[in-house]
Amino acid sequence: MMDGAGTVIVGGGQAAVEVASALRANGYDRPIRIVSNEAHLPYQRPPLSKTYLSGAREAASLMLRSPAFFLEKKIEVLLRQSAGNIRRNSRELVLASGQTLRYEALVLATGASNRELPLAGARSPNVFSLRSLSDADSLQRYIRPGLRWLVIGGGFVGLEVAATARQGGAGVSIVEAAPALLSRATGAITSAHIAKLHRDAGSEVITGTTVSALVHDQGRAVAALLRDGRTSECDVIFYGIGASANTQLAAQAGLEVERGILVDTSMRTNDPHIFAVGDCAEHIDSRSMRRCRLESVQNAIDQAGVAARGILGEAAQYTALPWFWSDQFKTKLQIAGIGAGYTREVLRPGTDDASFSVFYFSASDQLLAVDSVNAPGEHMLARKLLSSSTPVPTHMVADGSVDLRSLL
Repeated sequence: MMDGAGTVIVGGGQAAVEVASALRANGYDRPIRIVSNEAHLPYQRPPLSKTYLSGAREAASLMLRSPAFFLEKKIEVLLRQSAGNIRRNSRELVLASGQTLRYEALVLATGASNRELPLAGARSPNVFSLRSLSDADSLQRYIRPGLRWLVIGGGFVGLEVAATARQGGAGVSIVEAAPALLSRATGAITSAHIAKLHRDAGSEVITGTTVSALVHDQGRAVAALLRDGRTSECDVIFYGIGASANTQLAAQAGLEVERGILVDTSMRTNDPHIFAVGDCAEHIDSRSMRRCRLESVQNAIDQAGVAARGILGEAAQYTALPWFWSDQFKTKLQIAGIGAGYTREVLRPGTDDASFSVFYFSASDQLLAVDSVNAPGEHMLARKLLSSSTPVPTHMVADGSVDLRSLL
């Protein structure tokens, strides 16, 4: 045991806090230090595109833990600090400030960064993306009637921001390069429903094209030229075109990196003293046995728990079923499982016109994933079915009168 060393966690998000909390909850009595480049103590990020952006929540309500929690649990949080490099041989993390932190275990919870908009003028003062509390603060002042929003990207964050802006009275146009919204996460049925939801709210939804150039006036973006020949005038531009894992620190230290920091099922990297969790980690999905990188609160919490157990010397493996959610207008979309490679989607009617589920099956009729729209009970049932690997006959799914709980 290294005298004075303990666990050092790089990153100030959900995964970092969950590792520290799990260690203390399970009797870890060595020093714990969290290194965060943020100015704030760790906070929830999902509300940034929804209730916080709309003004319905205060910043204080987003905090994952109170200042008193960190003091009581003796978890030191180093704010406004960036990691410089890792000295693996001596087990030291060197901060950009020059300070050196010794560690017995190092956890990389470095998260992901938004992909930049590859257009001239994308750094204009009225062009935004969303990753942090300060980003949301900058966006808030544009949510008001009379302003025209152009949202580039029809993924979760783009659609959530678009819904929030529209509910605030702004005019909204959404441009998505793929033929359908949410095409990387859902199938045709869910995608069409979400598109209709936004159109019914008064937003313009444009798919199958991209923005080719921005038009500026006095240093501000005032319009976008689309590749299909259209022009979209705007007062503010928001883009959400994906994110890339923050792997630079790991790569510089010689850790294995692909789309994320490669980890085994115990969340260990190729260095047994270094773990990676959350958005930055590329793990092996226990169902498909494919490598994947997930960006979700559930993933961060579950992986953090596995890493903490590993630091405590216990055997643990990450086998949790992935699940996600998105709130848009008064609609809640919940997704259980990963539908990559599905060949068939089966609609299951809900209790009313605003609720339904979509079950995704492989070519061999294995259930891969389920989308549930305004159907939380069906979502919880889907998670149980997927976790138990229960065979689900497609004809039973399509018949809304059949109680699928009988399969468990």
